[in-house]
Amino acid sequence: MSYKRATYVALSLLMVFGWVYAVSIHITTSGGARNSSIGPTYFPDLLAVLLTVLCIVSFFQTARKKGDSIVRLHYFKYVLITLSLIVAYLLAWYYIGYFYILTFVFLMSLFFIYRRNFSMKQIAKNIAIACSMLLVIYLIFEVAMSIPL
Repeated sequence: MSYKRATYVALSLLMVFGWVYAVSIHITTSGGARNSSIGPTYFPDLLAVLLTVLCIVSFFQTARKKGDSIVRLHYFKYVLITLSLIVAYLLAWYYIGYFYILTFVFLMSLFFIYRRNFSMKQIAKNIAIACSMLLVIYLIFEVAMSIPL
């Protein structure tokens, strides 16, 4: 894929994701205080507008470049595997629940995909890292902020 085409695709996806996020915030919030000038959708809207402006600027900068090179996507399969795991994780969390168990399985699967080292020492280290991350999430959300996950 050429550099310019890859840049245009990435910028287009970035703008679409930004606006989908902003629209989803409008759908999921009731609008906040009606008399207030800054409601719950103010900052997502601001970020979506800034993201769009910066992507348009980058479109023009890319179009002005003279040369074009080939972009090799050596690790594209890892990107697709990671995105599919994220989608599966979010769907499982939404429909099944059990956040901590699903997060542990998700982290362990990512560790095994990217590290490719299956020694017992590495497996123990992966389990310790995943458990530590879950402990930090638990302490921050459940204990400190009283937000059940």
